[in-house]
Amino acid sequence: MNFNLLAIATSEMLEQMMLYVESPLFEIYSIISSAIFWLVGHIFLSIAIYHMTKKQGYKKLWLSFIPLVNLIPLGKLVGKTTVWGMKIKNVGFWACITTAVSFVSNIILNIGYYVYLFEYAFNVTVEVTNEFLYLWMIQGNIFWEAFNLISLAFDLAYIFFYVSLVFLVFRLYCPQRSFLFSILSVFIDPLFGIFLFVCRKNPKHVIVRVQPPQGGYYGGGYYGAPRNYNENAKNTNQKPENPFPEFDGESNDSNKNSNTDDDFFN
Repeated sequence: MNFNLLAIATSEMLEQMMLYVESPLFEIYSIISSAIFWLVGHIFLSIAIYHMTKKQGYKKLWLSFIPLVNLIPLGKLVGKTTVWGMKIKNVGFWACITTAVSFVSNIILNIGYYVYLFEYAFNVTVEVTNEFLYLWMIQGNIFWEAFNLISLAFDLAYIFFYVSLVFLVFRLYCPQRSFLFSILSVFIDPLFGIFLFVCRKNPKHVIVRVQPPQGGYYGGGYYGAPRNYNENAKNTNQKPENPFPEFDGESNDSNKNSNTDDDFFN
């Protein structure tokens, strides 16, 4: 009997929780709490970018405090780089553009839902846009479907450039924990600013790319040249060292009596 009462009470509690989660009030609280966490991360990120760009001697330090725009000076800290075979001059610029377009496009796609939350929060009615929102959000609208595909393309571009920027920054300023910081920063956005704030005083790590050996097969150089082949030797008059000096006399005599191609036909 007690078990049945506990099961009934638990089911009723779960139903109430589901109703609360699906209510617009819960969504409003979620948006407000997310905005607060984002603001905290933005403050740490702005301070970190300000100190790091100032140390490098960059101008226009006020860009560090503008949301999304501060990704541009952050990309300048990374400099020219290669991401998945693509040479990118300023990955921060592309991260800023794709993030902004992705954010705006997602708002446009779900504008009807955000208008509904606005009406619920402020107890007002938006009469002008009701017909437009119904036509825009109706299933099968070809314009909405096309815009959805465009938004998806910008979402993928945003993920590509933003994740690349996060990893490249931590690889330069915190190489020991670059992978851990990058993963946590991507999935929990406010942590990016906090981690970068911790690493703001670290010296910039110089990445040295190991060049492959300039040699061909079997230990020799390309086109049969030895590994110690001097490329500038062809521009000088220095004669290469004779590996068989004991046969110098014989080689000279043999050259005098050697046959040419025409001798074989005489």
